[in-house]
Amino acid sequence: MFRCSADPRPQYNLGAGNKTLAKECNINIVPGSIAELHTDPTTGEEKLLNVTYFIDNTGEIRGRYEKRNLWIPERQFVDRGATDSGHVAFDTPLGKVGLLICWDLAFPEAFRELVMQGAKMIIVPAYWKLDDAGEVGRRWNAESERVFVDAAVVSRAFENTAAVVFCNVGGREEEGYAGASQVAVPFLGCVGRVEGSGEGMSVVEVDMGVLDEAEGVYRVREDLGREDWHYGYKR
Repeated sequence: MFRCSADPRPQYNLGAGNKTLAKECNINIVPGSIAELHTDPTTGEEKLLNVTYFIDNTGEIRGRYEKRNLWIPERQFVDRGATDSGHVAFDTPLGKVGLLICWDLAFPEAFRELVMQGAKMIIVPAYWKLDDAGEVGRRWNAESERVFVDAAVVSRAFENTAAVVFCNVGGREEEGYAGASQVAVPFLGCVGRVEGSGEGMSVVEVDMGVLDEAEGVYRVREDLGREDWHYGYKR
């Protein structure tokens, strides 16, 4: 993460590089997460927010998300996204997409908010390391955080009949990097991943038809839309 312009407009925070790359390569990009400096309109206080964007293949910004669920060590440096920013699904060339960041993966409620708005794909850039389990967790299992990520990504895909794209930072395992970047869908689980902890690229072909077929079996979205839905959140 790095310090950016205090101007909250995405065109200044992102610069031209990612948008130009998306357009020239005819690809959609989620360029990780960025520390942005913002001024609170009510208090005038400057705040750092952890933010990510979705840039489409024409170079246009389709979506923006301010991280809501902060990892514990992060809280002394970064503020939570504005309450009114929420979790918002948006239209893209890939269909309806939602964005989350890193530790958001641990909160099913974040996924539910996006799914109730019709998100079919949820993309999660992350900086998730093996030592996030702490000495206690690693004493029980040195691979604890990989187990956590693998289980959570697949669970979120099944329980929301959605495609989940988890893209983690890469580096040397002896320095604590976990890897585990992967794509998961219901019925199939993980359909592609970057092996090991280092930097890498994986091209994963996803048949989005599996989402509709899974919904036909599990009817998760149907239940979320019922008038008598019995939890506090509903469509």
